Amino acid sequence: MFDFFSQRPPVQKQPQFFVPKADPFENPLVETDPHQLAQWATALPFANPQQLAENVITSLSRLNRFPGQVKKRDELMQIYVTPAIRLAHGTSQRKQQAPISLVRRVMLEMAYGYCHIVNQCISSKQNKKSVQRLGQAIYDANKYFTLEYLLACEDFDCRCVSPYQHISRLMTYAWEQNLHLLEMEDHDQSESHQATISHQYNRFLLLLLLDPCHLQEGEPRICFDYLNSLAGEALITAPDQDEDATGRYVIDRLGEVPPYLYHPDCLENLPLPRFTLFDLSPVSKTLHQQLRLMEQSEQSKPICMNRLTTKEANNLLARMLKSWHIRLKRDSERHNTSGQIMVWIGVQNAYQYLVGQSANNEHGDEEITMTQPVGMRDSTLGAGSSRILALRSNQSRSGVALRIPRQAISKDLIGQLILISTHETKQGSDWKLGVVKRAMNCGDNLLEVGVQFVAGKLEPITLRLAKQQTEEDPNPDQGGIFIDQGHNNRSSLIVPKHFFVIGQEYRVEEMVPSSSISPMQQLETTAHFERFRIKSV
Repeated sequence: MFDFFSQRPPVQKQPQFFVPKADPFENPLVETDPHQLAQWATALPFANPQQLAENVITSLSRLNRFPGQVKKRDELMQIYVTPAIRLAHGTSQRKQQAPISLVRRVMLEMAYGYCHIVNQCISSKQNKKSVQRLGQAIYDANKYFTLEYLLACEDFDCRCVSPYQHISRLMTYAWEQNLHLLEMEDHDQSESHQATISHQYNRFLLLLLLDPCHLQEGEPRICFDYLNSLAGEALITAPDQDEDATGRYVIDRLGEVPPYLYHPDCLENLPLPRFTLFDLSPVSKTLHQQLRLMEQSEQSKPICMNRLTTKEANNLLARMLKSWHIRLKRDSERHNTSGQIMVWIGVQNAYQYLVGQSANNEHGDEEITMTQPVGMRDSTLGAGSSRILALRSNQSRSGVALRIPRQAISKDLIGQLILISTHETKQGSDWKLGVVKRAMNCGDNLLEVGVQFVAGKLEPITLRLAKQQTEEDPNPDQGGIFIDQGHNNRSSLIVPKHFFVIGQEYRVEEMVPSSSISPMQQLETTAHFERFRIKSV
């Protein structure tokens, strides 16, 4: 094995993993007695996640910055585990949630607490008991750094680099000390072989390499759960000239260089032992087999994907494979641009604007100026309207990048339909319809949103199930957007999720007499809309 840390200056003979800077004075409010802390924990407001997160952050951050000696830090950290895990899981399971930013801080403080234990183990004399304690502390620190990254993916922050740096350095030290394959205690793991530092490191890398900025709401967590059963199949190998580049990524064990696709030509720039290869080909092979089984039987769908339809689960697995192995190139050059534009997010909001039902029509003479807060919803619009002002940063023939303040939109953004217009008045040539393909933080509380255009002339239509009577349902109509590409074989119809049923007949209310159509092939599906090829009935 190798020892990076022994190459550091002689002043620091042992690696010291990052922990927050100690306070200048001992805070009398810091609880270092496990018995007293356990009593405090019984009174935590578990029914109020935000208050729970705030209480844990206050207490744990003080402990992590306490300058005095903490003799029973292991016992203290174990008490914080229950509220921390409740918060981590609660973001996806309960309607009442703490802000993701708060839960991320809880995960970081948990990781820092275990880094304190790692540093303490390294500084003390090694014995069999302390070796197991060191391995457990590294495992737990990486677990909470990983959970913080998972939450970052749900918070449009999947490009943050600090979790990768912390986890890589801890994993490297575990390799050096031959701790990476030891089974640790983790109640979140049903299989003991999955509770190893190496297994969970592979799981983290697999999620990282998916580029989660492109995943829709809820999908990062589904992928993370699914990857737990596959992570053991990924391999860490040394770079080799004869190595097949397919499915292999270069990994920096110091965490300073982000992972990138391997190519044999770059071998001379990969000094050993710092750089290794992460081979996910065996994982991809298993995922291919899962896809084949799901095509044969719906019962083969992974348990963690139960809330998805079989088609949605198939779609997600296919996109995972694509993310790992294909790096898409733009088919048209992007040019820097600027200027304020208006956007409507969601099928119904786009439909309402296109048919002139938006209250925006009553304010057609309103002048748009750059002094108006970009990204804020227009207060002149009625309830349910979603006109947002955004800035373009670059644009091409096939897409555009927009910058929108985070407070203007909800977290379920990726996969949404978006209508873009540069004018207050309705001019068909100025409309652009697109799909949000990615979203990520870009500073100053802004999101950079990547939109892929949908080509074709836009026509809003109102649909009603042909056999449904108006008196039986007070709201039988549903808005859709017809994409006219000049030929029936290329044209399509976009409708809200779960509205169309293939084989059913629907009336188009704008036609007199009403014509009927039927969906015959699904072309695209996201968490928010579906796109179909249709035929006249």
